[in-house]
Amino acid sequence: MDNKTRYANYVPVAAIVSGFILIAIAWNGSAGVDYPQGQIPYMISGGLSGIGLVFFGAASMLMRTMKEANARQLEQLESLSEATHRLAALVGMTSNGSHTETQDLVMIGKASFHLPTCRLVEKRDASAKVPREEAERKGLEPCRVCNP
Repeated sequence: MDNKTRYANYVPVAAIVSGFILIAIAWNGSAGVDYPQGQIPYMISGGLSGIGLVFFGAASMLMRTMKEANARQLEQLESLSEATHRLAALVGMTSNGSHTETQDLVMIGKASFHLPTCRLVEKRDASAKVPREEAERKGLEPCRVCNP
């Protein structure tokens, strides 16, 4: 966790605490004055500002939680999509529903793709097989050893 993320967790809490402190100061100030005309400035300046800070802090916490949940959900959907593409490649289907020949499948790596018979990927899991078009679409380069 970097410093920016760590401090972003404390800002909403600090706003909420500051809001409650302002509300307490406003209450204390208005409690010391006997007439309503003297209490109104305390309530407006301290009370409303404090309520605003409390709502700002709570809304910030809620939005941050929603953004983190959305990011996790997006990662899971991308992982599911990748697994679905791999499964489709294993059963010989392309994204448009037509069957592919097994010779069109290539093994994907981090930066390149290989023939299934390439010595560089001979011990790799078969679930990394995808159609050549998909590997090229992902920006992977052909292997220099097997030259698929």
